[in-house]
Amino acid sequence: MPEKTVYTITPKGEEVFKELMTKFSLAETRIFLDFNAVIVNMDLLDESSANDCIANIKNSIQNTKMQIMEQLPTHKDIPLFGRTILEQQCLLLETLEKWEENFVKELAKERKEK
Repeated sequence: MPEKTVYTITPKGEEVFKELMTKFSLAETRIFLDFNAVIVNMDLLDESSANDCIANIKNSIQNTKMQIMEQLPTHKDIPLFGRTILEQQCLLLETLEKWEENFVKELAKERKEK
């Protein structure tokens, strides 16, 4: 058997870890979604291309949500701190699905008014 290497955190390392945990827990909550750049510039696209982009975003949200939902039952042995992140992501994706539906409705209404 090869030798085992065991690492330990020094008291200074524990102090730095706690400082980082506090720093990040106090930081402003930011959610950066790559597709927001598409949404902001969508009026520069023709209607067909814009619709394609919306469909891509919708599919991406749905696919990611399905992947997470498939993982949840198989990861019941994951400690709460990890499992709850999967649950959080699922809830965020459900909210994004609702947002996308509302966006499409509003966009259709705006296009109709033009």
